[in-house]
Amino acid sequence: MTENQFPYEAWVLTAGFAPKKVEIVGIYSSEGWMRAQSRKTYHQVDLFTSKEKATEAGMAPTG
Repeated sequence: MTENQFPYEAWVLTAGFAPKKVEIVGIYSSEGWMRAQSRKTYHQVDLFTSKEKATEAGMAPTG
């Protein structure tokens, strides 16, 4: 998601797998870490473009 201009909104999963909207304000490191407005850092693989995609990522695979 680093191709986006800052700031932008993204979705993350909380520890309880609930989707949460965050505002990403910049790059924290060149290793894929992003900084949110709340000053918390998230790795780019944990950021999703929609609530639905975040929810899908939190679902356990079946089968």
